[in-house]
Amino acid sequence: MELIIAKPYYASSTDTFAKIAQELDLNYYASEAAKEMEFVDLIELEDAIKRSIELLIQAKIPVEGNFKRIYTCSNKSVTLDWKLSILGYLLVCLNGGSKNEKVARMQISILKEYYM
Repeated sequence: MELIIAKPYYASSTDTFAKIAQELDLNYYASEAAKEMEFVDLIELEDAIKRSIELLIQAKIPVEGNFKRIYTCSNKSVTLDWKLSILGYLLVCLNGGSKNEKVARMQISILKEYYM
């Protein structure tokens, strides 16, 4: 049996600064996007986040600068949420359910603005 001892990783001050600077742009919450777009349930929000992250990956845009998983606490529970950049926030709004009227109107509005 071989014993491997791993050294603990300590982030350099440059890495720490870069991470903090990146997180400064995360000013929005996924739960706020869900309320604004009147998502019907948590599943719609989770699906919108998943599609949004997949889009970022396909476009080769860093997920880390646009989405960060967080947990919020209340007296009764701990809840998963996400801190988002403005790009992340808009992607979540745009990727809501196809039967959501607000999502449909936002998508049409953006296409009209772009093409007309």
